[in-house]
Amino acid sequence: MAHSEKVTKKELKEDKFVTLTLEFYEFLRKNLKNIIISVGIVIVIIAAFSIYYYNRQQKEAAASVAMEEAIKLFEEAETAWTGQGKEEKKQEKSSNDYKDKYKKAKTKFDDIIKRYGSSNYANKALYYSAKASYQIGEYDQAIQVFRQLVDKYPNSLFALFAQSALGNCYEQKGGGDNLRKAISEYAPVKFEKFAIFPQ
Repeated sequence: MAHSEKVTKKELKEDKFVTLTLEFYEFLRKNLKNIIISVGIVIVIIAAFSIYYYNRQQKEAAASVAMEEAIKLFEEAETAWTGQGKEEKKQEKSSNDYKDKYKKAKTKFDDIIKRYGSSNYANKALYYSAKASYQIGEYDQAIQVFRQLVDKYPNSLFALFAQSALGNCYEQKGGGDNLRKAISEYAPVKFEKFAIFPQ
Protein backbone atom coordinates (compact mmCIF):
# COMPACT_ATOMS: atom_id res chain seq x y z
CA MET A 1 0.00 0.00 0.00
CA ALA A 2 2.81 2.36 0.94
CA HIS A 3 4.59 1.42 -2.30
CA SER A 4 1.59 2.43 -4.44
CA GLU A 5 1.34 5.78 -2.61
CA LYS A 6 4.99 6.57 -3.49
CA VAL A 7 4.35 5.71 -7.13
CA THR A 8 1.34 7.94 -7.14
CA LYS A 9 3.38 10.85 -5.79
CA LYS A 10 6.06 10.24 -8.40
CA GLU A 11 3.46 10.06 -11.12
CA LEU A 12 1.89 13.23 -9.75
CA LYS A 13 5.21 15.09 -9.98
CA GLU A 14 5.75 13.87 -13.52
CA ASP A 15 2.22 14.89 -14.41
CA LYS A 16 2.81 18.41 -13.00
CA PHE A 17 6.04 18.72 -15.04
CA VAL A 18 4.28 17.63 -18.21
CA THR A 19 1.39 20.00 -17.49
CA LEU A 20 3.74 22.95 -16.89
CA THR A 21 5.70 22.13 -20.04
CA LEU A 22 2.53 21.96 -22.09
CA GLU A 23 1.24 25.22 -20.59
CA PHE A 24 4.56 26.92 -21.33
CA TYR A 25 4.53 25.61 -24.90
CA GLU A 26 0.94 26.82 -25.36
CA PHE A 27 1.88 30.24 -23.94
CA LEU A 28 4.81 30.48 -26.38
CA ARG A 29 2.63 29.38 -29.29
CA LYS A 30 -0.04 31.97 -28.51
CA ASN A 31 2.38 34.83 -27.69
CA LEU A 32 5.28 34.11 -30.01
CA LYS A 33 4.57 37.14 -32.18
CA ASN A 34 4.47 39.47 -29.15
CA ILE A 35 7.63 37.92 -27.69
CA ILE A 36 9.51 38.36 -30.98
CA ILE A 37 8.35 41.99 -31.21
CA SER A 38 9.39 42.65 -27.59
CA VAL A 39 12.83 41.10 -28.10
CA GLY A 40 13.20 43.10 -31.32
CA ILE A 41 12.34 46.34 -29.50
CA VAL A 42 14.89 45.59 -26.78
CA ILE A 43 17.56 44.88 -29.41
CA VAL A 44 16.74 48.14 -31.24
CA ILE A 45 16.92 50.13 -27.98
CA ILE A 46 20.29 48.59 -27.08
CA ALA A 47 21.62 49.24 -30.60
CA ALA A 48 20.35 52.85 -30.55
CA PHE A 49 21.95 53.47 -27.17
CA SER A 50 25.23 51.96 -28.37
CA ILE A 51 25.22 54.14 -31.50
CA TYR A 52 24.37 57.23 -29.44
CA TYR A 53 27.17 56.49 -26.95
CA TYR A 54 29.66 55.85 -29.78
CA ASN A 55 28.69 59.11 -31.54
CA ARG A 56 28.96 61.01 -28.28
CA GLN A 57 32.46 59.62 -27.70
CA GLN A 58 33.43 60.57 -31.26
CA LYS A 59 32.13 64.12 -30.77
CA GLU A 60 33.98 64.48 -27.48
CA ALA A 61 37.20 63.34 -29.17
CA ALA A 62 36.70 65.75 -32.07
CA ALA A 63 35.87 68.59 -29.65
CA SER A 64 39.04 67.81 -27.70
CA VAL A 65 41.20 68.06 -30.84
CA ALA A 66 39.48 71.29 -31.92
CA MET A 67 39.95 72.74 -28.42
CA GLU A 68 43.68 71.95 -28.48
CA GLU A 69 44.03 73.79 -31.79
CA ALA A 70 42.04 76.79 -30.54
CA ILE A 71 44.01 76.99 -27.29
CA LYS A 72 47.25 76.90 -29.26
CA LEU A 73 46.07 79.88 -31.34
CA PHE A 74 44.96 81.68 -28.18
CA GLU A 75 48.38 81.13 -26.58
CA GLU A 76 50.07 82.49 -29.71
CA ALA A 77 47.86 85.57 -29.42
CA GLU A 78 48.77 85.94 -25.74
CA THR A 79 52.48 85.72 -26.61
CA ALA A 80 52.07 88.32 -29.36
CA TRP A 81 50.06 90.56 -26.99
CA THR A 82 52.64 90.44 -24.18
CA GLY A 83 55.41 91.08 -26.73
CA GLN A 84 53.40 94.04 -28.00
CA GLY A 85 53.98 96.03 -24.83
CA LYS A 86 57.74 95.69 -25.16
CA GLU A 87 57.83 96.71 -28.80
CA GLU A 88 55.24 99.47 -28.91
CA LYS A 89 57.27 101.55 -31.33
CA LYS A 90 56.93 98.96 -34.13
CA GLN A 91 54.85 99.62 -37.21
CA GLU A 92 51.02 99.40 -37.24
CA LYS A 93 50.95 96.01 -39.00
CA SER A 94 52.83 94.47 -36.09
CA SER A 95 50.54 96.13 -33.55
CA ASN A 96 47.51 94.42 -35.09
CA ASP A 97 49.21 91.01 -35.25
CA TYR A 98 48.00 89.95 -31.81
CA LYS A 99 44.44 91.11 -32.61
CA ASP A 100 44.38 88.95 -35.74
CA LYS A 101 45.56 85.97 -33.70
CA TYR A 102 42.85 86.54 -31.07
CA LYS A 103 40.24 86.80 -33.82
CA LYS A 104 41.39 83.50 -35.36
CA ALA A 105 41.30 81.83 -31.95
CA LYS A 106 37.84 83.29 -31.27
CA THR A 107 36.58 81.91 -34.58
CA LYS A 108 37.84 78.45 -33.56
CA PHE A 109 36.18 78.68 -30.13
CA ASP A 110 32.91 79.84 -31.72
CA ASP A 111 33.06 76.86 -34.10
CA ILE A 112 33.47 74.49 -31.13
CA ILE A 113 30.42 76.07 -29.46
CA LYS A 114 28.40 75.69 -32.66
CA ARG A 115 29.50 72.15 -33.57
CA TYR A 116 30.03 70.63 -30.12
CA GLY A 117 27.67 72.64 -27.93
CA SER A 118 26.64 69.56 -25.98
CA SER A 119 30.21 68.43 -25.32
CA ASN A 120 32.21 68.85 -22.14
CA TYR A 121 34.25 71.54 -23.89
CA ALA A 122 31.40 73.99 -24.58
CA ASN A 123 31.80 75.98 -21.36
CA LYS A 124 35.56 76.29 -21.83
CA ALA A 125 35.08 77.39 -25.45
CA LEU A 126 32.57 80.05 -24.34
CA TYR A 127 35.03 81.38 -21.76
CA TYR A 128 37.93 81.64 -24.19
CA SER A 129 35.77 83.11 -26.95
CA ALA A 130 34.68 85.87 -24.55
CA LYS A 131 38.24 86.34 -23.29
CA ALA A 132 39.49 86.76 -26.88
CA SER A 133 36.82 89.45 -27.43
CA TYR A 134 37.92 91.14 -24.21
CA GLN A 135 41.59 91.13 -25.25
CA ILE A 136 40.85 92.94 -28.52
CA GLY A 137 38.59 95.48 -26.84
CA GLU A 138 35.22 94.09 -27.98
CA TYR A 139 33.76 94.48 -24.50
CA ASP A 140 30.07 94.30 -25.44
CA GLN A 141 30.63 90.99 -27.25
CA ALA A 142 32.68 89.71 -24.29
CA ILE A 143 29.93 90.73 -21.84
CA GLN A 144 27.31 88.90 -23.90
CA VAL A 145 29.30 85.65 -24.01
CA PHE A 146 30.48 85.82 -20.37
CA ARG A 147 26.84 86.34 -19.34
CA GLN A 148 25.75 83.36 -21.45
CA LEU A 149 28.39 81.22 -19.73
CA VAL A 150 27.34 82.33 -16.23
CA ASP A 151 23.66 81.64 -16.99
CA LYS A 152 24.07 78.36 -18.87
CA TYR A 153 26.82 76.68 -16.81
CA PRO A 154 26.48 77.92 -13.21
CA ASN A 155 28.27 74.84 -11.84
CA SER A 156 31.32 75.40 -14.02
CA LEU A 157 34.59 76.84 -12.76
CA PHE A 158 34.71 78.82 -16.01
CA ALA A 159 31.40 80.46 -15.04
CA LEU A 160 33.04 81.66 -11.81
CA PHE A 161 35.88 83.21 -13.84
CA ALA A 162 33.31 84.70 -16.23
CA GLN A 163 31.44 86.40 -13.36
CA SER A 164 34.64 88.20 -12.38
CA ALA A 165 35.37 89.00 -16.02
CA LEU A 166 31.99 90.70 -16.38
CA GLY A 167 33.08 93.31 -13.84
CA ASN A 168 36.39 93.71 -15.68
CA CYS A 169 34.59 94.34 -18.98
CA TYR A 170 32.45 97.10 -17.50
CA GLU A 171 35.51 98.65 -15.87
CA GLN A 172 37.33 98.71 -19.20
CA LYS A 173 34.35 100.34 -20.91
CA GLY A 174 34.63 103.17 -18.38
CA GLY A 175 32.13 105.88 -17.48
CA GLY A 176 29.93 106.27 -14.44
CA ASP A 177 27.16 103.94 -15.58
CA ASN A 178 29.61 101.18 -16.51
CA LEU A 179 31.47 101.53 -13.21
CA ARG A 180 28.17 101.06 -11.35
CA LYS A 181 27.54 97.93 -13.46
CA ALA A 182 31.05 96.70 -12.64
CA ILE A 183 30.43 97.16 -8.91
CA SER A 184 27.16 95.27 -9.31
CA GLU A 185 28.94 92.36 -11.04
CA TYR A 186 31.55 92.21 -8.25
CA ALA A 187 28.87 92.12 -5.52
CA PRO A 188 29.18 89.07 -3.20
CA VAL A 189 25.58 88.04 -3.97
CA LYS A 190 26.63 87.38 -7.59
CA PHE A 191 29.20 84.86 -6.36
CA GLU A 192 26.94 82.96 -3.93
CA LYS A 193 25.99 80.40 -6.59
CA PHE A 194 29.66 79.50 -6.90
CA ALA A 195 29.98 78.51 -3.23
CA ILE A 196 30.53 74.90 -4.34
CA PHE A 197 34.04 75.86 -5.41
CA PRO A 198 36.81 76.13 -2.79
CA GLN A 199 37.94 79.68 -1.97
